[in-house]
Amino acid sequence: MTGKVWVVAGVLVLIFSGGLVGRSVISNKIQSALRDRNVQAFLAMIGRLESPDGYFVLYGGGHFSDTSGHPNVRVPFVNKRRALHADGSPNDFSTAAGKYQINFPTWIQIQALAFLPDFTPASQDEAAVWLLYMRGVLPSILAGNFPEAVKLASGTWASLPGSTALQNPRSYQTALNVYVNHGGLQA
Repeated sequence: MTGKVWVVAGVLVLIFSGGLVGRSVISNKIQSALRDRNVQAFLAMIGRLESPDGYFVLYGGGHFSDTSGHPNVRVPFVNKRRALHADGSPNDFSTAAGKYQINFPTWIQIQALAFLPDFTPASQDEAAVWLLYMRGVLPSILAGNFPEAVKLASGTWASLPGSTALQNPRSYQTALNVYVNHGGLQA
């Protein structure tokens, strides 16, 4: 189920393909999904491919320690989808951070939806599941449809097979191996 999120006059509005959905209903689904074996394995797979060093990594390999909020550090990089600057210097930046390399604008959106208090590992895990839910990936993961889940999630995470972000996507077999090694089941 994919959807849109708006804040109108200070009220959070979630509209999904099935209609208006209450945040608490979704939050309960997220909390249940966090305990699911396939979801845990899928999160481990994303984390391993996105940020092998774990929860305290900035895009590009730097580290942070303050988890009171998203670090919002702008790390310059060469984006293969854009023309280089004339002097060859980096032509883009990323604020991606944490185990799932969530960028700052996305974090702000998820934090508002989930009422996440900080950027601790638990909040990062919950935010990643919210993203999976919002992108319509969660049903495929719960059903053990790994190929479909990876296909859907590759639009969000650059390291997943099928990503068009041109940022070093890993092979399908590598992703599957990590998923299975972390207890994920396939239907």
